[in-house]
Amino acid sequence: MVIYRYALEFTEDSAPRKKSIKRVDKERLVSLLLDENFSQYRPGIATDFNSLIIRKVKLNPPQQAYKLWKQNNNGRLPDNIVVFRDGVSESQYQVVLKAELPQIQAVYKDVYPTDDIKNGLPQLNITIVSKRHHTRFYPINPDSNANEVDKSGNPFNGTVVDRGVIEGRNYDFYLQTYTSMIGTARPIHYFVVYDEIFQKYHQHLAISSTGRRFANATDVLEDLTHKMCYLFRRCTRSVSLCPPAHYADLVCDRARRHLAEVFEPSSAASNDPRGTGRPTVPGQSMVTIHP
Repeated sequence: MVIYRYALEFTEDSAPRKKSIKRVDKERLVSLLLDENFSQYRPGIATDFNSLIIRKVKLNPPQQAYKLWKQNNNGRLPDNIVVFRDGVSESQYQVVLKAELPQIQAVYKDVYPTDDIKNGLPQLNITIVSKRHHTRFYPINPDSNANEVDKSGNPFNGTVVDRGVIEGRNYDFYLQTYTSMIGTARPIHYFVVYDEIFQKYHQHLAISSTGRRFANATDVLEDLTHKMCYLFRRCTRSVSLCPPAHYADLVCDRARRHLAEVFEPSSAASNDPRGTGRPTVPGQSMVTIHP
């Protein structure tokens, strides 16, 4: 699929904090795609966020993403950007459009040449990734048709549901991309809130395995997301969550260990009623993972 050749992806997540820790800044964690084969990622961490998940601040990680991509791709910038946004609830979908979309677009002016901006580059897609929901899917006739279930009684990995339980006016789908070893498999909900890529080009793209054309833009994104789940570096099988969001979750866990004195302050500091003993959020130098 040539349309993705120069695509850049980065996903965002918010590191949770303990309820007992007050006034500790949230972190913004991102995993940045570095190559056009969807295989090399690099973590990014920003610590200049307050307790709100979404607010208007300078988005340094996305700006860093453009520079890293350019360094690793012979000075080229991506034509298409796919953002997998994790860590927001359904009530915040519109907030992402109003607060974060303008910030991402504002970075274009600082990074891309004027001619590219005039030609409508880069093109952007923002997809919300939701792991915490109660939707599950089961085979219709598991007893009469063994070909519909895996050994755990779940639908086979690669099962996608984009109709029936989906609101027809929305641009979303459920995708189960892994085989559960024990228990019920949990699909991931992908909800597209902004798209300049797939709706324009889906008619020109063909599925390589069958040669038929994609019926709609949702099919293109479903196919891309499913294939990406086989590229997770820690596993030889497909995983449940698309790798950019999965790596961001790992960065969250890693950042909590780098910032242990912030997320797990001493008892003296946490019990200080005036808050004077509370450790402050460190600078970027403290959480630099790569030189």
